[in-house]
Amino acid sequence: MKKEQYLDKIMKGTKMSKSAAENQLKEIFDVNKINIEDEDWKTNLRAYNFKIERQRFKVLSNNGISKGNLLKLKGGEFDCDYVIIYNTINTDTKDAEKDRWILEEKKWFQNLGDDVKQPSQMYAKVGKERQLDKEDFTKRLREIIENIPGKDILKMDNKQNDFGDLYNLVENGATQIILTGAPGTGKTRLAKEVAKKFAKNNKKHLKENDPNSDDQKKDDSNSDYQLVQFHPSYDYTDFVEGLRPVEDAHGKVEFRKLDGIFKKFCRKVVERNESDKNQDKYFFIVDEINRADLSKVFGELMFCLESDKRGPQNSVQTQYANLRTYDPENGSYYSKEKKDVFKDGFYIPENVIVIGTMNDIDRSVESMDFALRRRFIWKEIEVEKATENLKKIIQDMLPEEAFSNCKDKDAEFSKIAEYISFVNKKIEDHQGLNRHYDISQGQFANVPGINNCKNADELIQQVWNLRLESLLYEYVRGEGNEEKFVNECNLEAFKEWEKVQKNAQNNTPSEEKE
Repeated sequence: MKKEQYLDKIMKGTKMSKSAAENQLKEIFDVNKINIEDEDWKTNLRAYNFKIERQRFKVLSNNGISKGNLLKLKGGEFDCDYVIIYNTINTDTKDAEKDRWILEEKKWFQNLGDDVKQPSQMYAKVGKERQLDKEDFTKRLREIIENIPGKDILKMDNKQNDFGDLYNLVENGATQIILTGAPGTGKTRLAKEVAKKFAKNNKKHLKENDPNSDDQKKDDSNSDYQLVQFHPSYDYTDFVEGLRPVEDAHGKVEFRKLDGIFKKFCRKVVERNESDKNQDKYFFIVDEINRADLSKVFGELMFCLESDKRGPQNSVQTQYANLRTYDPENGSYYSKEKKDVFKDGFYIPENVIVIGTMNDIDRSVESMDFALRRRFIWKEIEVEKATENLKKIIQDMLPEEAFSNCKDKDAEFSKIAEYISFVNKKIEDHQGLNRHYDISQGQFANVPGINNCKNADELIQQVWNLRLESLLYEYVRGEGNEEKFVNECNLEAFKEWEKVQKNAQNNTPSEEKE
């Protein structure tokens, strides 16, 4: 559901103004600003029963739990994933405990049992420990929202479209996709969010395997998605299979054939498919896919990548097929007793989705040959052109304390968005450059000393000194007019442009009146 649809539903259900409805929407989507200030919050939520991504919340009052509603709860008739009930203690009393909340998954109510026929019997079964006070309820709701895949993407209007496009590509059968675009446009983040969304719907939900994740566990064999970053020294033995030194229990080192990261991932998917008899989608994400020699990395897997070349009927013999595969996790070789799902040849399961990300303009890395290019669907992730949308992205990206001493923080975020658009216009107007060279909001992320920047001008200057100036010089290196182009993009040039724009705005109305 798009933002406009949410707004319409809130406004119709609560008779709010558009600005009030937008504030209410922000409260729901921003987990740091969940506000449950008594009746307003309850009334607003009850009016339209909110939905975040695919998670739907049905809101009921204690007074609304009739026998009929109880039967609907037990029968799973409400179109929701979670049920919220507030004022669960007798609302006629003035007891401090009256404002209690229940927040449970829909299936919890479905398992209440046939002996629960009255609302009072349901509350008796709920028990005091499940009746939450405001603080615990807010904490529980925040935890649920934080774990909803795609939630962060949905806060960014332009990224919501990219998210939907990528999700639909996968839903409609795309099995290998390349996300390309300027650096910092959120390509890897987008791929991970889509992978998490599908993983959330998997029948057997398993942990993610992201080497950058803070809570990554040592056992990464049961993962819904795998993230790996390519680099120039990455090769076939890293990706598919190869001989690796292995030390046995006696300290003796031998070279044994081990699965590479991709083959190991595919092996786990095949094993799950056999045990679960389902076709859940599992994602293998390759960040900076063009930083390696892809023909060298993929080898014969270039054949297996295509959708109609997937599955055991299209098995191929890998380079080390004549050697037994060693399983370091169990300290033994695959054998008749320990079944090797690839004993007749390697194949890519139909439900493995390969997503690569790359910056197509990077001159220092390998170009992707046409044979490999045609095996992928290409989706470009562009820098947001609409200044208002770009401002919202920057606002969500920067720390909350940024520009905290400014009277109008909104104006500071707008200025950064306008500066990015200003520089990108200069880039696109320069001969030999185009939109693929645009700078993105990512240039302003994780900037050293950002909290010391009092306003947008100081942050722009900081980013210029640390990142942009050298990047723009590199764009036009060897042309002979590097300094002129770079100076046209700096903060001073932007301020001059702002003055011209303001003068034009101030003069236009008076000319019209005359």
